Amino acid sequence: MYPFRDGDTFAAFRNIIDSVVNEIKSLENGYVLKASEAELEEFYTEKALIDPLVLHSDKQYIKNQSGTQIDVSHDFRRAVFPGERAVVRGTRIDIAIPFEGNPMLWKIRASTWSSGGYPEIDVKNGEIILSISFPDDSANSDQLKSDITRSIKSLEDAVGYLKNDVTNHNNSVPNAVKQALKRKRELAQATTGAVAALGIPVKRADSSPTFAIPTKRRTSPPNQKNST
Repeated sequence: MYPFRDGDTFAAFRNIIDSVVNEIKSLENGYVLKASEAELEEFYTEKALIDPLVLHSDKQYIKNQSGTQIDVSHDFRRAVFPGERAVVRGTRIDIAIPFEGNPMLWKIRASTWSSGGYPEIDVKNGEIILSISFPDDSANSDQLKSDITRSIKSLEDAVGYLKNDVTNHNNSVPNAVKQALKRKRELAQATTGAVAALGIPVKRADSSPTFAIPTKRRTSPPNQKNST
């Protein structure tokens, strides 16, 4: 894949916050009024936070080396007739570089980016794979080092730009969640008050739920049963 081409951080990060806000809006009124405010804020804040990319260039290694065919038709240093396709034997090396953070970030463009483009990479299992191919009859270690260094530097710059956007997003999340929960509680209180004003008894099936503060990030909020 060519990285940083599927949209931008502004839209992607906005969608994350909108998704969390919509989830808060969909909570049962009774549940919101009974649950711990601090616990809900912590849960939904963590859900909207993004782990920034960290590229460990100092831990790069050659993951694979294989033979390949190199098209040299456009190499002006070779005697190739115009319109003729010339192929020579070459070598491909796959350089793996470990990374941390949300792999989704490799797909989106930061608010600041390089107009020079970025090298094609594969992203899997906590690594990016950068592939370099060269003709066997003109292998040049200095040139290879220069090409690899330039490609990695462009990725490091992009990761740095992304980190700035991630930091700004993460800083905005707590207030967005707090405001969404505040609005939800206000609506829940108004709705509950309107129902109570009817003067009609409410029959509950069983006792009220209890809420425990989580010890780690969860994929769902506290138990919502019996929250009418």
